[in-house]
This record gives sequence, C-alpha cells and structure tokens, in this order.
Amino acid sequence: MKSVQAWPTNFDDLAALAQKQRDTNVHPEISSQINLDNYDKIYLGYPTWYGQPPMIINSFFDKFDLDDKTVVPFSTSGSSTFEITAPYVHSIVKDKNIKLENGFRANSEDEITNGLK
Repeated sequence: MKSVQAWPTNFDDLAALAQKQRDTNVHPEISSQINLDNYDKIYLGYPTWYGQPPMIINSFFDKFDLDDKTVVPFSTSGSSTFEITAPYVHSIVKDKNIKLENGFRANSEDEITNGLK
C-alpha cells in the first residue's frame, strides 16, 4: 500500500509527520489500487507509532471494501506489544461489517510463526 504523499526518509521528520497526522486525525490518501475481491482473509501489518498504527491504516479501511472479510492485524515495534494497538484497530472497524481476528506482534520469526497458527 502506497501513500500519495512521500514519506520522509529521515527518522526525525518521519516521526514528526506521524505525530502530526495522529494529532490532527489525518487519513493520508492511498495511491495504490488493490483488488481484494478474491480474498476472504487479509493480513494487515503495520509499525506501531505513538502507541497506535500509522494513520494510513485508517485510510486502508476508508478506501477498500472489506465487507464480510476477515482482517488479521499484526504489528512491529521495538518497545510496544501488539495489545497496545489492538483497541485502536477495534475502534476503526467498530461499525463496519468486518470480522477482526486476534492479531499478533511480528518482530521475530517465532512471533510470526505463532501468529499465523
């Protein structure tokens, strides 16, 4: 999934943009076109930024028709558990016809293997 706006390559600039998007509830525009018609289950991965997924994850749920699909979220983070982002993801899909499975942290091969079971 690709954003219309280019992401900064410098970490400090990226962190500042991520925080600004979160604080102002900006849902960045997605340039990618993804046909999800043939999929019943979607694994949605993201980094944890400021205790939640990047705001482009909101854009994903805004843009794509996920009715009657199952979404399995997973996150990467150097310091946060998956459980810290789970309530936010639940709030995104709250009023949508989407089945949200328990997600997992994906920082290691063991975590990924266990999460895919």
